Amino acid sequence: RDGFLEFKEVDHLVRKELRVPITTICETELKALFNAVDKDNSGAVDSAELVEYIQHGPRRPQDDAASQEVRIQRVRRNMRMAFQSIGGNDLDVRKIFNYIDLDGTSRLSMYEFETFVRNYLGLTRWDVKSSALADFFVHLDKDGDGIDMNELLAYLKQTNKERSSLGPQSLYVAPKAPPVDRKR
Repeated sequence: RDGFLEFKEVDHLVRKELRVPITTICETELKALFNAVDKDNSGAVDSAELVEYIQHGPRRPQDDAASQEVRIQRVRRNMRMAFQSIGGNDLDVRKIFNYIDLDGTSRLSMYEFETFVRNYLGLTRWDVKSSALADFFVHLDKDGDGIDMNELLAYLKQTNKERSSLGPQSLYVAPKAPPVDRKR
């Protein structure tokens, strides 16, 4: 009743309340499940850990990395479309950067970047989730001290390079010809 479930309580819940016999789930498997749910290794499962496990199941680091990469690609695509309205020359980008650098540090904080994306580019939380935008900010900020002019310019140049390779020709996939069986 303290908000935590210890292994003994989980064992009682599974065996007595849910009536799962030991032949179905052995003690070792139940302990392994308990340890997987207990993320902080405290020896007790709190409600947040239980809900997280029920919602997402077991999570591997490579799954988290792949999911983060998908989010970054989604944000990159939305940002590429939004940045099409910005001219490609460096002077325009420098003017915009100075405008959105609210504190004058020559580095964009997460707050300044999000304000720019939401207000200037017009991307809503529906277009880009805040957590995905934060992941993208970290992706752009190579040295971890805020996005500087060079990091933004490098991203925009890469975006322009990718945009030039996009178009209807990039969507064309040559059809595979079926093998012809000719009999004489």
